[in-house]
Formats: sequence, structure tokens, C-alpha cells
Amino acid sequence: MKTLKTQVVIVGSGSAGLSAGFELYQKKIPFIMLERGDKVAVPGSLGPMACLRSTLSSNSIRV
Repeated sequence: MKTLKTQVVIVGSGSAGLSAGFELYQKKIPFIMLERGDKVAVPGSLGPMACLRSTLSSNSIRV
């Protein structure tokens, strides 16, 4: 098992999780985003926010 250390964990990659992740990313604050599924958010449900998916997925892990 791999151990990861961070001070911030975002649970879920829905609109609130992506918004939180984007704010942290802009402020250069490290975080881990946990998502139980294999997709970030639901395609088409976020409108303009959908462009964040590829940016934030590099900071996301699947548990």
C-alpha cells in the first residue's frame, strides 16, 4: 500500500469538489482528491467548469 501525505483532502469530484480543487490549485496548495468512481464529475453537468477536469485529474487519485 502506498502512503500519501497532505494537509488537504477533497472527498468527491462533483461540482463542489472541483471548485475547491481549482481554488487550491490556483493558490498552489497541495491536495488529494478522492473519487470512488472512475470519472471526474459527470460529463456535461458542469457547463464551463468541464474544462477543469483535465487540469485537476493530474492531482486526483482513485482509492
